[in-house]
Amino acid sequence: MISSLYIEVNVLCIAVLLIMMDKVKHGVVREMEQIVFSNLCFNAMLLFLMDILWNLCNGLDFAWANPLNNILNAGFFSQTAVLGYCWLRYSYFLDDTAVYYEKGVRFYLSLVPMFLAIVVCVASIWTGWVFTVDEQNCYHRGPMLWLHVVFSISYMIFVFCRALYKAFKKGNFIYKDKFLAIASLGYLPVACEAVQLCFPGEAVFCVGTTFGLLIVFFENQNQMISLDPLTKMNNRVQMNRFLDSKMKANDFSKRLVLFIMDLDMFKHINDTYGHMEGDRALLLVSDVLKRCLGPKGHFLARFGGDEFVAVAELKDQVEAYEIRSEIEESVAEKASGLPYPLTLSIGFAEQNETRDSVPDLIARADKELYKVKKKKVKR
Repeated sequence: MISSLYIEVNVLCIAVLLIMMDKVKHGVVREMEQIVFSNLCFNAMLLFLMDILWNLCNGLDFAWANPLNNILNAGFFSQTAVLGYCWLRYSYFLDDTAVYYEKGVRFYLSLVPMFLAIVVCVASIWTGWVFTVDEQNCYHRGPMLWLHVVFSISYMIFVFCRALYKAFKKGNFIYKDKFLAIASLGYLPVACEAVQLCFPGEAVFCVGTTFGLLIVFFENQNQMISLDPLTKMNNRVQMNRFLDSKMKANDFSKRLVLFIMDLDMFKHINDTYGHMEGDRALLLVSDVLKRCLGPKGHFLARFGGDEFVAVAELKDQVEAYEIRSEIEESVAEKASGLPYPLTLSIGFAEQNETRDSVPDLIARADKELYKVKKKKVKR
C-alpha cells in the first residue's frame, strides 16, 4: 500500500539536499571537498529516490512488477552500503586526512564492507538472504538482513567513534565543534536506522541522514566565516588554527610568542561616548596593529570584545618587549586627539619546549595580561 507521508518525507529530504548542494557549489568550499560533499548528497538522494519508487511499486500488480520490486530492493540495500562508504570518505576530507587515507592500505580495506554488502544484496534476488518478494509482489525481510545492516552501518559507527575520540583529544580542542559535527554524520543515521528497523514503514533513516548532513553543512559555514566583520582582522577561530599549526611545527630555532592585548577602560568609553565611539577605538587599535606588526609578517586577530592577539616568531624575549613598547607608543600617538585616554594592556607568553597546548599558552599570556592590568590599577 502506498504511504503518501512516507513519500512526502523522502521528497522533502531530497529537496533539502538539493539546496545544500547548490549552496556548496556557489560557496567558497575547497573544490575537492565540494565534489566529495556533492557526491555524498547525490548518493543520499539516489537512496531516497529508490525508497520512493519501492513504496510506489510494493504490493501492486502490473507487468514486470515482481522483477522491478526485486531490482529496487537490491538497489536500495546496495545503495545504503555505498552511502556509508561515501560518508566515511567525506569524514576524512572534513578532518584533512584524506590524502593519507587514499594512499594507504586503509583505502582498500574500507571498500570491503561495501563490496560484501552489494554481493549479498544482489544475490538476495535469488537467495532471499536480505529480502524476499512474494507472489503478491510484497517485500519481506530476509533472515540475513542483520548482516547487511552490520556491513552498512559499520562505516557510520567508525566515523562516529573516530570523530568523538578526536573531539575530546587535548591537542584537537580548537576543532572540537567540527569533530562533533562529523560525529553526527555517524550517530544520527545509525540511531534512525535502528528506529526504522523496529518500526518498518516509517521514513526515519532519510531524516537522520539529512539532519546529519545539515549539521556538518552549518558547521562548515561557520568555519568559513574567518574574518571579524568590524576590524577585518582574523577572528578567534583562525587564530586558534594558526597558533595550533605553528606550535606543532615549531622546531624552537625561534621563540614562538603569543601577545594578548586588552583596551583599558573600554566599558567606560562605550558607556560614556556610545558604542559607535567604542567601535572607533577598536578600529584605531586594529589599524595600529596592522601598521606596526603586519609588515613584519606577524599574525594578527581580534580575540573577542576589546581583546586582540598577535603571534610572532622572535629571536629573543628582548624583541617581545620592544614590540610591546612600539604598540603602546603607536596607540598613544594615534589616540592623542581623542576626548578620552586610550591605552592598551599587553601580556605575552612564549611556547616552552614541553610542547604545551594552545590553551596552556593562552592561559599563560592571559595571566601576564592581568598582571599588567593590576599594576595599572594600583598606579
